Amino acid sequence: MSLLASTGAAGALILGSTLPASADPNSPNVSVGGAARCPASIATGVAVTTSAGESDTSGVSAGGFYSLSLQQVPAVGTVATFSVECSNGSDNFSRTRVITRPISGKLLTVNLFS
Repeated sequence: MSLLASTGAAGALILGSTLPASADPNSPNVSVGGAARCPASIATGVAVTTSAGESDTSGVSAGGFYSLSLQQVPAVGTVATFSVECSNGSDNFSRTRVITRPISGKLLTVNLFS
């Protein structure tokens, strides 16, 4: 990200920021992040599989957060199935969500709770 500076008519400094190319709301690239919580144990991983045939996996931080990246999110939307792996396998669960572009900022928050 870069900052642009210019002077206005009265000589005042005007600051603006440019969005990185990956933030283009028409781009099929979307970052997905959020919190993952298991019912009676600790979330250890999150996986996503989309109807566009894409998948990604992420570990879960000590604070319970994950981060995934999708590069094939069509404008008409895609069905994404998120699977949460828990330290106790009987706690594992999944959630399905439809993701549709454009997404402002290209960052989608999906909190996964059982």
